[in-house]
Amino acid sequence: MTEEDFTRRVMAMRNQLWHVGRAMLWNDEDAADAVQEAMLTAWKKRRALREEEKFEAWFMRVFISRCRDAQRRQIRQREAMLDAANRYDDVAPESGEALKALSTLPEKLRLPAILFYVEGYSQKETAALLGIDPEQVNTRLRQARGRLRRALTEGDEQDD
Repeated sequence: MTEEDFTRRVMAMRNQLWHVGRAMLWNDEDAADAVQEAMLTAWKKRRALREEEKFEAWFMRVFISRCRDAQRRQIRQREAMLDAANRYDDVAPESGEALKALSTLPEKLRLPAILFYVEGYSQKETAALLGIDPEQVNTRLRQARGRLRRALTEGDEQDD
């Protein structure tokens, strides 16, 4: 199978791939990534396809497998955010609100919190990984804790 033929056949499936990808992953970016990963995997393993007339079914299986990989990554990311939320002293981990609150933090605050609280990096190591001063890490961690505390406290007050 030539590269042009391979690309043409995958492009003919783009609507199907988009629908399946969105149904499994719930966002366009992850679905697009899964398509690219599937294309790369399928291209490398194209010689394993014995009957070219079964290309579409074969490619769809490869694609669904890449979507499942992405789902597992999403689950690990959610678990990491939940773990980070659970590490805050003043966060109520038993509520789904902790995870929701952590996921709404801007990346500037969420990333240092995950590196420090979940991954266990020191403040100095987190600073090096992010290319910022250790005091900035301290400031961002304090801001993240404050926002989480406010978000969770507001949620409790609305329930009353």
